[in-house]
Amino acid sequence: MAMAEARMDRMQNSPVTVTAGLKREIAPRELWRLLRSPHAPCVLDLREPREFHQGHVPGAQSYPLPRVLTEAFQMLTTTEIILACRTGRRSLRAAAALQQQGITSFRILRGGMVAWELDGLLTATEM
Repeated sequence: MAMAEARMDRMQNSPVTVTAGLKREIAPRELWRLLRSPHAPCVLDLREPREFHQGHVPGAQSYPLPRVLTEAFQMLTTTEIILACRTGRRSLRAAAALQQQGITSFRILRGGMVAWELDGLLTATEM
């Protein structure tokens, strides 16, 4: 646990260069609250399927990063998209790819699943 907390401290204090306006984030607890609202966002988990099956945000859909980077994004949704991964790095890459396709209605789960778990929020698992 201490190792994960130290990793989070390094992540939060390290500079990240992104395109202006690209890095829009949502805190884990704020996402938890939104998931229980009538207008819940669509959560896309960008990790590999084996990571997704070990635990993910409840209701999230597996949409691995290579798919985002190599295919035109074709998910039809009228709700906001939340990008989630392990720490946030893959989410930044996916965000840049989506922005290049003209998709701007998304946010990134700040700190990814590491932060979600550190906040003690429930995860769903797949068998």
